[in-house]
Amino acid sequence: MLPIFDGVRDVTVLSTTLRMLLAVVCGGLIGLEREYKRRPAGFRTHILICLGAAMTTLTSQFLYLNLHYYTDMARLGAQVVAGIGFIGAGAIIVTRRRRVKGLTTAAGLWAAAIVGLCLGGHGADSGGGDVPVQAGVPDAGQRPGGEPLYGVQ
Repeated sequence: MLPIFDGVRDVTVLSTTLRMLLAVVCGGLIGLEREYKRRPAGFRTHILICLGAAMTTLTSQFLYLNLHYYTDMARLGAQVVAGIGFIGAGAIIVTRRRRVKGLTTAAGLWAAAIVGLCLGGHGADSGGGDVPVQAGVPDAGQRPGGEPLYGVQ
């Protein structure tokens, strides 16, 4: 990973603020097109979903790394994925003419949530080689000291 992003990898006020601002920008960029086409889920909705997903991953990291609350860090992120499925399903309707509407909006909401999860979970460097870290699971199965989480080596 690039050493210039070492300050962003820690859970500090500055790195948290930077990640949340990046989530607002990325969610806004996704939502701009939907707002331009005057769809119900537009600019603000995409920002809120991206920001909420980033805050969820940041909260999970804070609980694990700072408060030493030994839990699976991916659990909160998994709930975001499940919740966004319900929001996306609510955005999709079938008209009387048997036409599906809202599929692109649902896909945009899903993409905004995933981008938020990545930004909250060390996604600022997006090295590609740290996919488990971007999913919110740094050193999967290990406690902060390196000892196994579930007693399995």
